[in-house]
Amino acid sequence: MFPWPLVGRSSLLLASLLLAAGHFPRTGVAAAPPALPLSASEYSVVTLGDSSSGVNVDVFLDLVCIDTKKAWPVIKQVIQTYDRAVQWRFHQFPLPYHTNAFIVAKGAVVAATYGNDTAALSYMDIAFARQIQVSNELTQGMTYKAVEGVVAAWVQEATGLESEVVRRKLQEGGVEEAVRFSFKYATIRSIFGTPMFVINQMLVPGLDGGSDVMDWEEYLAPLLTQMARES
Repeated sequence: MFPWPLVGRSSLLLASLLLAAGHFPRTGVAAAPPALPLSASEYSVVTLGDSSSGVNVDVFLDLVCIDTKKAWPVIKQVIQTYDRAVQWRFHQFPLPYHTNAFIVAKGAVVAATYGNDTAALSYMDIAFARQIQVSNELTQGMTYKAVEGVVAAWVQEATGLESEVVRRKLQEGGVEEAVRFSFKYATIRSIFGTPMFVINQMLVPGLDGGSDVMDWEEYLAPLLTQMARES
């Protein structure tokens, strides 16, 4: 059961506008759950755009998820279309019982922490392009450290860090903790799969791995138009 309602597009847009303006509706659409002690950005592996934007999109993804891979090119295109007018926060939600997904998620944290957002996005591109390399079929005879070696090569390519440095960073407790916190944050926000999207604190069931740019525009364009009128 969602603590946030599954609402139609018109209701979502109205609720999002109210939330963006700092007003929570008392009837019709329920407000989002109480915020965690830290902001959503504290749990994201990458944050893009202006923090003062009235439109915020939280993307919950798994780098070894086929549906997330399918959605990735569209997400990147939408980001380019709206540039800094929308703030984007990317949260990792690796499958909890898939070891390789956890290792790949750690790689993203290393790329973001010891590189930058550009390096982290480059790492994500690499991870999606080479997703098959960490599939169950190709890694069933490999050890945990061997899979880490595959991921370390991706991080090295994205960041330029030395291979041994990357391997050491992948084993740091803080990196593992970041992935665990990201997963816990997602579950608190009622995320149960990937990719899933939240716009201005409202879960959007109408967007998924099969959505195209026009689907995104149906949600974002009216919000940005309203923000422009109010500015």
